[in-house]
Amino acid sequence: MKNELQYMVCCQLTLAELSCGQVVSTRQVKQLVASPTAELPELFTDLYEQFRSPQLLGLQITSIRYRRPATHRMHDEAAVEELQEC
Repeated sequence: MKNELQYMVCCQLTLAELSCGQVVSTRQVKQLVASPTAELPELFTDLYEQFRSPQLLGLQITSIRYRRPATHRMHDEAAVEELQEC
């Protein structure tokens, strides 16, 4: 039977604005990502692949939590609460 848990990962990305190959400014963005994998090494690989770009200067994981997939959740509001906690 397939694992019913997944990770919810809150990340802070540092992104660069480039002009002629040089950094002219940076910005930070928070992201909340649901990963279907139950293995941490796969989770890190998935995150890297998802955000990989020439503009990515930094990827900081601020929290990792288990959660059940949305199909098994009691209320849709729980997903909104998780984003607010990020």
